[in-house]
Order: sequence, then C-alpha cells, then structure tokens
Amino acid sequence: MRIPILRQGNNTLVTSFQDDLTDRDALDLQTDLLVLIEKIGSAAVVMDVSSMRSIDSYQAKMLSETAAMARLLGCKVILSGVQPMVAIS
Repeated sequence: MRIPILRQGNNTLVTSFQDDLTDRDALDLQTDLLVLIEKIGSAAVVMDVSSMRSIDSYQAKMLSETAAMARLLGCKVILSGVQPMVAIS
C-alpha cells in the first residue's frame, strides 16, 4: 500500500503515517518522500502521526531517519499529531 504524499503550495509536502503501517510501507514512504523532496525542491515536510496509537522502535527509527535525510536535502521537518501516550513511550 502506497501512502499518499500531498503537495501544499509550491514547496511543502504533507504525509500521514497510518496506524497499520507495515515495515515495508514505512520504507516505501521514506523512499517516495525523499525522491519527491529532491524532485520538487521542497522546503518543508509535514509528517502527521496523529492516527498512530503507538509507535514501535522500527517506526520511530524510520521517522527519525526520514526527518534527518529530509533535513540533509534542505527541508524543514514538522512532526505533527504526536499523541501524549506515544510521546511518553
């Protein structure tokens, strides 16, 4: 399942990490997002995790790595929708 990446305005991308995200989906999303950042020269990426009730260690690693790679490509990264119980764990 491919996760949609929406373009807002000229240079902002928005994507949503879903609760049923598999490891393969996470890797595909990371690749798709980084390719799109480079292709359009995105200045910002919003990664929404509001639908995730929990984030396992692999998903946390993928979020962190994706954000770091996006920053290396010149993007500001916004992680939105972190639930209080997810932030605590």
